[in-house]
Amino acid sequence: MSLSWPRILPNGTGAVNGKGLEFYDRLVDGLFKAGVTPWITLFHWMTFNEPQMFLALEHVVGTHAPGMKYADAEMLRVCHHAFCAHGKVVQAIRASARQPASIGYAPAAFVKIPPGDSAEAIELARTAMFVVTNRGHFNNAWYMDPVLLGEYPKDGLEQFHDVEIPIRDGDMELMSQPLDWLGANITGVSLFCLARARREIIPK
Repeated sequence: MSLSWPRILPNGTGAVNGKGLEFYDRLVDGLFKAGVTPWITLFHWMTFNEPQMFLALEHVVGTHAPGMKYADAEMLRVCHHAFCAHGKVVQAIRASARQPASIGYAPAAFVKIPPGDSAEAIELARTAMFVVTNRGHFNNAWYMDPVLLGEYPKDGLEQFHDVEIPIRDGDMELMSQPLDWLGANITGVSLFCLARARREIIPK
């Protein structure tokens, strides 16, 4: 379940709305009584859900609010700040949780299916899943590598070679906080296949 932050913080910062918290107290208590264990999400699921979608569709394609159509430099700055925000959220939860928290991140996953069973075909598909082949934003590596590896993919940096990303000291360490799990929004393909394909980089 998601939280309605205007219900909790009507002004965005400052005073907390007591009635808003009471609403969630009643809701959570009711779920427990019904035998349901609630999972509270900060953004639709976890720290972020499908960042490719909410970033690109809102700030490049312009089909979602606020309907912006940013140039590459602006878009990469937005992405970078989103990755840093993810890291800060992980830190905040770890520092404030009253019991052990299970924290994850769930990018959209674009799956490439091998054209056959040969080792060459499987390697072709694995490579295609984790390379950045154009200046678009609907790929896996640009939205996984900073969070999982603490670095931008080299082929992605080559695609955006003429764009400066505003990386400050400590940013890459911030955005790559240890996670408990990685979600992946895949249709019809198991997360196990994704994890096995990239097992060398998923944190243990």
